[in-house]
Amino acid sequence: MTDKTNHPELSEDTIKQAAEAVLNEENGVEDLPESEIMEENEAAETPTKTKGSSLATLLGGTALLLSLGGIGTGYYLYNQNSTQQHNDADSAATIEESLSTKTADLAAQLDEKFGHVNASVNESAQALQSLDQRQQQLEDNLNLIRSQTNGSKRDWSLAGIQYLIQIAADRLAFMRDRGTAVAALQTAQSRLAKLGDASFEALSRRLNDDIRMLENYQANNPLDALEALGNEISKLAPTPTASQPKVALDTGETQLAENNDASPSLKASLQNSLLKRFRVRHHDQPLNALNKNTIDWQNMSILQLRMEGLKLALQQDNQTAFKHAQVSIRQWVVTHLQAEQQQPILLALDNLTLDNVFPPPPNLEETQSILRALLHQAGSA
Repeated sequence: MTDKTNHPELSEDTIKQAAEAVLNEENGVEDLPESEIMEENEAAETPTKTKGSSLATLLGGTALLLSLGGIGTGYYLYNQNSTQQHNDADSAATIEESLSTKTADLAAQLDEKFGHVNASVNESAQALQSLDQRQQQLEDNLNLIRSQTNGSKRDWSLAGIQYLIQIAADRLAFMRDRGTAVAALQTAQSRLAKLGDASFEALSRRLNDDIRMLENYQANNPLDALEALGNEISKLAPTPTASQPKVALDTGETQLAENNDASPSLKASLQNSLLKRFRVRHHDQPLNALNKNTIDWQNMSILQLRMEGLKLALQQDNQTAFKHAQVSIRQWVVTHLQAEQQQPILLALDNLTLDNVFPPPPNLEETQSILRALLHQAGSA
């Protein structure tokens, strides 16, 4: 159907002419002979066949090219896959070898550490076994002590009191330490009082007497022991060395003692005359120079001070200070005196031994004998 709305209107004559033309064409074809029709058909088919063969050749070449490209692509992909698989196999072998090596190293380290741990465990076991043996020995010794002492409080207290009294006696005898001895005896007395045993009354009274005696004790070491040394030192006065001629500070020349009758020499007269007219300065001598006699007196003063220190140490009952004073006096004698003057003083120093100079302090023999008797009674019971 013809859409009249979209096309212009045609006249009837035009339509008729067109229909007649179509009909004529159809009739003209039908009227042709068969030979012509066949020629026309062959002529029409010839270019069609030529065109089809060309197209088939083109399509065959294209198909061949596509097949060759597919084969090449497949071969390339196969090679790539084979290479990748080969690389993957090599990587897997390398990884497996590395893992095997690391695993072997780790196993070796673990074995070594386990060996150390086992050694430490064995040492600990041996130490524990030794500790158990020592503990058993200690328990056996403790049981033995308990069986011998019966573990009574009275016996232990007596043993402690005996130890304190022995300390006091040793400090008095070897160090003349009265303070420590008094403290030890006071501690022993307090422990004895805590026992509350009437059988210790005699020991308690004796401890009281010892404490009071030591508190009132004043060492009265006589200074007569230093008399011999003092006499030898007094012989050195006024100077410890032989007298020497006096040196004048103003001229530097030796002034010899001259007799009243001797006339002065020409040199001395000229020197006195020049000294009255000129002022002479001696730059090689200090202004406060000491002469030989002054130095000797100074040395004697030092010796007297050291002797006073020796006396003070004796009066204070200080053996240490006494020894130091002896050493200082000995050094002074060796330094300032000649050999014949040193011998008597050094001999007097050698006679000043501690046993001769310092009388022994009170002893605690009676107190210790009372305590030994009490311990003997306790052991017999």
